[in-house]
Amino acid sequence: MFQCHVCGSKEARKTFVTQLLMLDAKPVIVENVPAQVCVRCGEAIFDMATVEQIRYMIHGEAKPVKSIMTEVFTLSPPSMSHVNSKASMPLS
Repeated sequence: MFQCHVCGSKEARKTFVTQLLMLDAKPVIVENVPAQVCVRCGEAIFDMATVEQIRYMIHGEAKPVKSIMTEVFTLSPPSMSHVNSKASMPLS
């Protein structure tokens, strides 16, 4: 029986997803991964056989079916200059 470990929902749908993994600090995309996806929060759950198949594929002899270039963005922390200085003063 399915139960989402994120939101606790007991409803999922079987589908295929695309999974982004990091391997040696490089992104690796695995397409057509069978998963149960929570209908409430969208969390994807994979069975152990699928996880092992992915592990073997990316660490083994399998060759990628294609390569792509991708854009990379970094979210910088917000500047503290907009914070009200009174809010950060200690209370006396």
